[in-house]
Amino acid sequence: MSIKGCQCARNMEDKDTIQCFQCQLAFHQDCVGISKSAFKVISSVSNIKWYCDECMKLLPDVKSLNKAVRDSNDALNTRIDKIDESNNLLRSELEAIKSSIQRNVDGAERFDGTVLSTELCNLKNDLNKSFADAVRCEVKKNMELVNDEVKSVQKTLTNVNDMKERENNIMMFNLQETDDDKDRVKGIIKKLSSEVKDQDIKRIVRLGPKAETKIRPVLIEMRSCAIKDLVLKNSFKLKTMHEDLDKVWISHDLTVDQRAKLKKLIDEAKSRKISCSGIADDAGGGSLFSCGDYDSCGCGICSGGDGCGGNVNGGGNDGGICGGGDGCGGNDSGSGNDGGICDCDDGCNGNDKSGSNDREVTKKDSELKLQLGLLNIRSIMNKIKTVRDLFSNNFDIFVVTESWHGSSDNLSLRLTLPPDFVFIDFLRPTDPNHGGIIVFFKNYLKFYRIPLPLFKTFEAIVVKFYFNKVTIVVFAIYRPGSSIPSPLFFDELSSVFDQILLLPNYVIFIGDVNIHVELLNDPNALKLFEIFDLYQLINRINEPTHVHGGTLDLIASSSDLPSQFFSVEPPNVYSDHSLIKICFPISVPTPQKKWKLTRSWNQIDENQFSSLVLESPISGPFNSSSADTLLDLFNSEIVRIVDMVAPCRYVKSTHVLSAPWFDSECRSLKRNCQKLERLYKKMKNDINRNA
Repeated sequence: MSIKGCQCARNMEDKDTIQCFQCQLAFHQDCVGISKSAFKVISSVSNIKWYCDECMKLLPDVKSLNKAVRDSNDALNTRIDKIDESNNLLRSELEAIKSSIQRNVDGAERFDGTVLSTELCNLKNDLNKSFADAVRCEVKKNMELVNDEVKSVQKTLTNVNDMKERENNIMMFNLQETDDDKDRVKGIIKKLSSEVKDQDIKRIVRLGPKAETKIRPVLIEMRSCAIKDLVLKNSFKLKTMHEDLDKVWISHDLTVDQRAKLKKLIDEAKSRKISCSGIADDAGGGSLFSCGDYDSCGCGICSGGDGCGGNVNGGGNDGGICGGGDGCGGNDSGSGNDGGICDCDDGCNGNDKSGSNDREVTKKDSELKLQLGLLNIRSIMNKIKTVRDLFSNNFDIFVVTESWHGSSDNLSLRLTLPPDFVFIDFLRPTDPNHGGIIVFFKNYLKFYRIPLPLFKTFEAIVVKFYFNKVTIVVFAIYRPGSSIPSPLFFDELSSVFDQILLLPNYVIFIGDVNIHVELLNDPNALKLFEIFDLYQLINRINEPTHVHGGTLDLIASSSDLPSQFFSVEPPNVYSDHSLIKICFPISVPTPQKKWKLTRSWNQIDENQFSSLVLESPISGPFNSSSADTLLDLFNSEIVRIVDMVAPCRYVKSTHVLSAPWFDSECRSLKRNCQKLERLYKKMKNDINRNA
């Protein structure tokens, strides 16, 4: 017997009771306001579930679902009313036909029309049968629609309930199984967030049967969604806790449908990753993403360092960059298809300056224009489509500050990247989910990331780009506006310029410095412009770049690199900062061809030269004792002999003008440095090294 849920005193043995699908309590159909016709339909159709008022209050979004069902029922009732009208009209027409037939039958009987009567009876039966079939077919069709609506509502309710049950859960994967699983998991959760207490963790359990061949995932049920979010926010700390946890990861507890959607997104991302030349896949080596450690790193961008071991680009297809170091044992650009850059020092055992095939710059040298973009985006994570649309501006280099991307391997960041772009990034060491810089650039650009120390007052990336015979250094910077510029900021800024100024033909300073340069009497702005003047840089942006006014985002370039045009779009389109676009025409140095007189010294026959010297008058005896006479004789004879063994010839040489600062003194110092380097390579001792 069902448990009574009705408040009346009547017996529950009556046949007119109905049972709630959720709480299993029984109610009289008239006590809960169900009509007999509705009660008959609910009792006869197994797919219809009835819920009492108390259970309906517990179901989420039931009002909207009820409204959808009521709308469907209203539409169904309207259609049934139309069918009833059609039936009544058809019934009246049939009655008229019946009366007409009856009159004809009566008349036919008088004429003894037995055959005619039989045919009329058959016609009447056919008419009755057709009407019943029509009504039955229409009712069946409407019942199928009702069943489909009920199934859809039931599926929606099931999915909502499933998601509600999982919303406080965390899944932990690849955690080795031990006897103290619960204590280990609690310890890990507390280390991820110090705000989590024992009472906040309701349940910890392994899912699935135990097997030696696989590690079962751990289900962790938290007390609330807020506590769960605290833990997931710090999930990146797992990699730094213990070496046993380097492969452990946590995520939300997803439903079957959510997992299917996630798998589809991951498959799409993988396919795009394979086709993207900037992101190495499993078949290639290295990546163009930066890493925090520059010495002996195994990623795609390596500044080398003493004892740099592996391949810089691991044989992949994209040009790798090696800053080298003494004893660099790796390939400077791998053995891939695209050119790399090697700045290795002494003892480089890898390949020489480039790979097997240099990457070609797709733009014509005579029409070389560099398109740059700058945007303080304040989180790139929720603006994937927006950022992808920005690349339609034909940027060659696009700098994003305050990216908040958390990790170089972030899926959202990879989805943002177009196929013909690569990127270098910087993560704030103390808080990867805030700050951050990303430099996107076309994959045809050869580049080298200049290693920098960690600065206390700003974040920075410095990249050297190569345009045929021209080198350009891009100095991307972000200084948080939460602190006032200190003298240390200007000292650190000057130290970067001291390091990079003599490297390229041109320097481009780009980023968000959070200094109001539009205020001419602001001491910080004056100090910044003093540094620009000292290093011969000119600010190209003089318009407000923030929603509250003020020129906070700057692009400054070398004085001999003027901008062709620039635009500052209004703020509040992409973030509270403006999108800045600028174009720099790059003038490639024109080589000068000239003739020069030279001798083929390396082709001299030593035996012939020795015999000519022995046969000449300078071998003695001498007829004069005057030193001047003997010196003139020696010079004339040597010139005559050299003209015989290595005659003068004219050759055409191509000379590229050096930078204005590269004068004769610099050239002499460079020559002396190269001499000392060759001497150290030969002798390999500390005296030559320190020289």
